[in-house]
Amino acid sequence: MRLPPSGIDPSVGDWLCACGNWNWARRNECNKCMTPHPSRPKLPPSKHDERLNRAVGLDSGAGLSTAERGAKRTGDGGGFREFDEEEETRRKSRALEDKRETEVRKAAKQKCPYCKRFACIC
Repeated sequence: MRLPPSGIDPSVGDWLCACGNWNWARRNECNKCMTPHPSRPKLPPSKHDERLNRAVGLDSGAGLSTAERGAKRTGDGGGFREFDEEEETRRKSRALEDKRETEVRKAAKQKCPYCKRFACIC
């Protein structure tokens, strides 16, 4: 058996992994090879562990429920967001209304009194 390095005290629970790495007593798995502690039961991940996993892209899959509900990938912002059909319809109708107003102003040769343009930007 390999002697523990300085700072490691097996009498307080520090343990030797099968890979030969000495671990502190607080560790539930080896920090080198991720082997679980030989005598402790495997614990579910803590909220801290889950947060770290999400930070490096190891999501649990809980965020996939929006895709299952029929949401669309729009690519806005470089990620996934839900696509609101009603808001998109309202946006399109506002754009069409603005276009009609612009055409009416151009036909009447009337500029906007505030921004002095046919295609109003105010």
